[in-house]
Amino acid sequence: MKRSQAYTDAMAELRAVVMLQCHGRCWRCQRGWGLQLHHNGKRKAAGLFNETTSIMLCHDCHDWVTHHQTLWDAEVRARDPQFSDLCFLVRHTTLTKKPNPAAEYRRLRELRKKMESER
Repeated sequence: MKRSQAYTDAMAELRAVVMLQCHGRCWRCQRGWGLQLHHNGKRKAAGLFNETTSIMLCHDCHDWVTHHQTLWDAEVRARDPQFSDLCFLVRHTTLTKKPNPAAEYRRLRELRKKMESER
């Protein structure tokens, strides 16, 4: 399935916003290279472009998280219970409206500009 330009643009903005939130480091091990965007929870439930439940993980940590979900949940809960609760809610929620990539791109672009100006 070919993705639209709006989808690609929105994902790039999401990655930029989450990168700023994580200060350019892996959320788990603090490495600053090989970072990948990780969605906590089901993308359909959380919304594909949800910066509040997305984090950056290095390749090794992302691979580990993908294969050790139960251990990952416990690690997140120990480190940040509020974030863990949010991710739990997202996993058990269903979106009623399909996200609009073009609108999400605009929203995320404005959020990124605001975050960059506050640095």
